[in-house]
Amino acid sequence: MKIRSGILRCFVAFTFVGLASQMICRAQLFSINSITNNANVVGAFFGVPLTLPSATNPANYTVYAKTGAISIASVAMQTNGQVVTLTLATNVGEFFYLNVSNLVDIASNTVDDHILGFISDFGNSVVGTGGDPSPAGQVITARAGAFDITTSGTGVAGTNDHFRFVYQPVISNFDMTVQATRLDQTSVDSQAGLMAREFLTPGSRTIQTYFTPTSGTNEIQSTMRTATNGTTTSSGFQVGGPPSATPLRWLRLTRTNNLFTAYHGSNGVDWTVSAVTTQAFASTLNIGMMVSSRTNGTNTTASFTDFGTAGVRPGDDILPTLSVVPSGTNLAFTWNRTPRDFTMIASTNLIDWALVLAPILEAGTNASSRLMNIPSDFYSTPSFWRLTRVERVIPDPPLSLETGLVISLLNGNAINTNANTLCSFTVTNAITQTNMNALPFSKVTFSTASQTPDSLDTVLRVRWLPATSPPCDDDSAGLLKSLQRFTNSATRTNFTLIVAVKTNTPTTPTLTIKVAITVVP
Repeated sequence: MKIRSGILRCFVAFTFVGLASQMICRAQLFSINSITNNANVVGAFFGVPLTLPSATNPANYTVYAKTGAISIASVAMQTNGQVVTLTLATNVGEFFYLNVSNLVDIASNTVDDHILGFISDFGNSVVGTGGDPSPAGQVITARAGAFDITTSGTGVAGTNDHFRFVYQPVISNFDMTVQATRLDQTSVDSQAGLMAREFLTPGSRTIQTYFTPTSGTNEIQSTMRTATNGTTTSSGFQVGGPPSATPLRWLRLTRTNNLFTAYHGSNGVDWTVSAVTTQAFASTLNIGMMVSSRTNGTNTTASFTDFGTAGVRPGDDILPTLSVVPSGTNLAFTWNRTPRDFTMIASTNLIDWALVLAPILEAGTNASSRLMNIPSDFYSTPSFWRLTRVERVIPDPPLSLETGLVISLLNGNAINTNANTLCSFTVTNAITQTNMNALPFSKVTFSTASQTPDSLDTVLRVRWLPATSPPCDDDSAGLLKSLQRFTNSATRTNFTLIVAVKTNTPTTPTLTIKVAITVVP
């Protein structure tokens, strides 16, 4: 899963008859997503709808995993035109990379873009007995927290359940919310909502709150099974009668010790209690979204957005040990790999901490540890370093990598050459970052795509050993600012970046330039 923040590239088109105007935006690849147990299906979300036949042509997509390019079996465009699903010949690994080209959006713009993503932590399973649910259906996701779930099944009821479940194990307390935006009424009892259950077996103890279109009007029901293979009931849980739910709205399910509470709301902020119970369920529960058509043999589809959980997940209590040793001109920071990923942050005052944008390498047997090499002159003043937990860190190398460096006139992590010119351009200062690691990839791109302030015009040169003097780039890549791209397959070592700001643009003594680095197969 990967979400790219940014602004849609838009322009206003005028119709001179009546002076009407229309805002037209250029499509951009905003996010990709894939989930555990469904890792041969990748969803891609675009900011503007695409057009056929370009959107469903497999030749316009390339998917890379650590093992190399993965064949694309088929491509399907969803009904809104903004989501495309790629069915792959094999599963992607933990990290994967998508490149798109020659796509055409509804404004007739050609779309060429790329993005790096990773498989989310959610599982995707059918719960039931032989042949129920059938058809088993599918899960489509292209954005974090957004899922279209299609399945059949006789439902969550009685002593055994038959449904599809997108879930995540959570330890102890949790607070789980989701907005339902669609539930096809396959029967008067179709179900779509939130669930927490001990096991994926049909008769597991479970608790859930869900929408169901009883008598053609959606309502919210809250039920539970408090004994394994016992009866499913709302008695002792649901407060009053089932609340009306037309239109569909938000659901919330929480646990505080052994107290479980179900809520509903119209905006995801204000909540009304719909059910409450005290149950001594297991410490670890599988929590997520459940869907059933309640008519086996006939599918229903439910759509969810903004699915989130708060709680301690398995492995959260396992913390890595950080160590550091000199390694040439670098300091080598290493830490053991744990179920939850960590990366480095640094500070000079123990108050303000910054994420260190440097490649994270896999090290040790079967990638049992992480390694980050930091130039020993990264800070000119005493500095403090620690690990912080993140959803995912991007190790180097998967076959594709996006990372970056922050180089500044003030913080001592780069050499200020005090040059007045760079590649014939007049500059205030030139900043050099040396002793970068080898990048054994066939395509390497350096760009000042992200910088402060963003309006600055930059000059960029990249050198490597053996000694070379490639040309400079002077803001020639449009929105990417300065850019240098190398495409041959030779391994390059000891990269040196030289970057500066032209004097014909305003600058300040606190100038910081961020250089993004992208490598692909």
